[in-house]
Amino acid sequence: MKSWSLLERLGMFKEYDALRAEIQARTSHGFQITAIGGGVLTWLLSRPLDYRFWVIIVLVSVVFAGAVWTIFRDINKASIRLKEIEQEINAMAGAPLLQWESRWGSATTGYFSWGPQHKKKTSS
Repeated sequence: MKSWSLLERLGMFKEYDALRAEIQARTSHGFQITAIGGGVLTWLLSRPLDYRFWVIIVLVSVVFAGAVWTIFRDINKASIRLKEIEQEINAMAGAPLLQWESRWGSATTGYFSWGPQHKKKTSS
């Protein structure tokens, strides 16, 4: 097992905090994009169904899909690194100190799951 200096340990915790904050910010961006999308959709549905309506629908849909894809991509990238940091810190400590992303994070459980990721126990 690698011997970690105090500076490396502090850097690892700092990176963990920064990535958690990034995931929270991206999640907030997702809610904001959804609210804006709902407002734009409401506005569009109040307009007449002509050529401009369909052009605007297509453009808004492409922008919305791109924004949502970017948010999910960034959250997944950060969560992968968080899992790595959790494993390194837990191995260093010899105890499961950090478990959020490995057990409860949406990239692990699925974005519409209600509980932690449990390993199935096999009965012997």
